[in-house]
Amino acid sequence: MFKTKIRLITLLMAVSVSMPLWAKPHHHAKKAVSHTHHQQGSRTLNARTSFHYDAFDVNGSLLNASYDTKASKRHFHLRDGTGLAETDALHETREKILARLKAQLGKPYVWGGESPREGFDCSGLVFYAYNAHLSASLPRTANAMYHDRRGNPVTASELKPGDLVFFHIHHGKKADHVGVYLGDGQFIQAPRTGETIRISSLNNPFWQDHWLGARRVITPRTVA
Repeated sequence: MFKTKIRLITLLMAVSVSMPLWAKPHHHAKKAVSHTHHQQGSRTLNARTSFHYDAFDVNGSLLNASYDTKASKRHFHLRDGTGLAETDALHETREKILARLKAQLGKPYVWGGESPREGFDCSGLVFYAYNAHLSASLPRTANAMYHDRRGNPVTASELKPGDLVFFHIHHGKKADHVGVYLGDGQFIQAPRTGETIRISSLNNPFWQDHWLGARRVITPRTVA
């Protein structure tokens, strides 16, 4: 029993030291609440056991991390209060979607278009790039995408590459235009008839004035 406790303490100390700085609990996390194995039931932690670590910050948001002891995946993945996890699968999916989008740069805007052969409208571009990698298809129109329950609302300050950004151009608070955030204040879009798919700046006064909101659709529950 004494030797088992020593192994447990040593393991936890090693995990704390070895995990990357971004994965360490925030300074405002107030307490750890559980250590559980990936499978059902509790198990003694040892060098061959994977486990979850749950904690809550002062706002009650869940900070969840998993530790996989397999040599290729010895790192933590955090989940914030919105239930979003950054895993290898999510990262790979995001990169594939962004590459698929950027490959369409210069293609013509075509109302109703949703393929490289015919061209794209704004939601057709998103429909084409995302649905090849999600477990279930997104709706076809910008407004339906905006209201889709699988999309997690995010603020402008929380934007990450791959988030959908929505605008109301002609219809008040109805989403009638959608693009995809790329990072550094830029998004890719199929703008309008006579234009081609391009990268634009969210800091442009036009887009600032017509901003409606953003949704995160690359999440653990949407990635196949």
